[in-house]
Amino acid sequence: MKNAFLSDVCGTSLRICCVIAVVLSLPTLGLIVSSTVLPAAEPAEFRPMADLPPLLEFLDGRKVETVEQWPARREEIRRLLMRYFTGAPPEATPAVVEAEVLEQRRSDDGSTRRRVRVTLDTPNRRAFEMWVWLPEGDGPFPLLLTAPRDYQIPWAELALERGYAVCLYPGVDSHHREPAYPAYDSIWQEFRKEYPEATWTEIITKAWLAGRTLDYLFDPKRGYPLAEGQVGIIGFSRYGKQSMIAAANEESARRTMRGFKIAHAKLREQLQKAEAKVDRLLRQRKKVSPRVPATERKALKTKKKLIADTIKMAAYQVETQLLGMLQNHYARADEEGRTLLQAAMQSPARLEVADGELRVTIA
Repeated sequence: MKNAFLSDVCGTSLRICCVIAVVLSLPTLGLIVSSTVLPAAEPAEFRPMADLPPLLEFLDGRKVETVEQWPARREEIRRLLMRYFTGAPPEATPAVVEAEVLEQRRSDDGSTRRRVRVTLDTPNRRAFEMWVWLPEGDGPFPLLLTAPRDYQIPWAELALERGYAVCLYPGVDSHHREPAYPAYDSIWQEFRKEYPEATWTEIITKAWLAGRTLDYLFDPKRGYPLAEGQVGIIGFSRYGKQSMIAAANEESARRTMRGFKIAHAKLREQLQKAEAKVDRLLRQRKKVSPRVPATERKALKTKKKLIADTIKMAAYQVETQLLGMLQNHYARADEEGRTLLQAAMQSPARLEVADGELRVTIA
C-alpha cells in the first residue's frame, strides 16, 4: 500500500522480502468464482508434478489458446486451489438477517466510528462484529477493508485521513491477539461449526467473513455512503494471502474490486511511471563512481586562479563583517562565531526585498 496509497498489486509486483498484498481486483484469474463444496475428484483428473502447474495449460496437457477456453481452465485452477490449499466454503451463502450498532462515536478528526454486530442466517444464527469508520463529509466514499492487526491499523487511519471509508473485519489470525478487538481472531471457528460439510480452512473462512461484511455494507437499506465498485482489501504476509482469497472468493466481491481498479486506472498509470523513473535514477546513481581519481584533476590557469582567489577573499571579508555584527548578540562569537556563520550559510533560507534591503530568513 502503494505507495501513493494504493497501487495495482494483483500478484505481479509483490516482493518476497516484504509481502504486502494490496489486492484491488482479480478480474482475470478469478480463482474462486463461487462457493461450492468440491465433490470427490476422479484420480485421473489430476496429475502429480513437482512445480506449480502451467497457468495456460489444461491438466490433460492441452494449451489454452483462446479467450473462450479460459473459463474452463479457470475452473481447473479453482478446484486445485480449493482442494490443496484453502478448502471450500459452504455451498449456500447466508443472508444478513439483523444488524445492530453497539457503539458509535465521533473522533477529533471528524470521522464517525461505529461498532456493528451482524447476524447471518446460518443454522444457529451466528453473529460477528466489525468496525466501520466513515470520514467527515457526505460521500460517496471508496472503501478499504483490513483485519485490525496492530501494524495494519495505521494503514486504516491513513486511508481514513485520505477520504476512504474503512471496515475492520474479523480476520485476525488465530495466533495473534488484539485486546481492543476481542473474538476477531476466533469467531471464524463458530461459523465453521455451522457448516460441518464444508472443507474450508481458517484462511478462507476469514476471507468469507470479509465477503459478508460487503453484503452488509452495500445493502442500500443500511444507508452507507459508499462508492459502488471502489473497494480495496489489504494485508501483510498471511493477511496478504487472506486478502487475495477474499478478493477472488465471490463474484459480487470481484465485480466490486474490479471497479476500483478501473476507477483508479489513471492513478495506477502515474504510479507505474513514477516507479519506472525511480528505478532509472537508481541505476544511473549506481554508475557514478564513489571516488574521482586525483589524476584527472587539472590545475587552474593563472587568470582563473586569480579570479577564484579574489572571490575567496571577498567572501572572507564579508564573513568577517558578519562576525563583527554578531559580537553584540552572541557571547561565544570569538570561539564559535565563524562556525555558526558557516552553518547558517549552508542552511536553506528565504530571500526577500523589504524597505530597501535584502532580507534573508534562515529556516
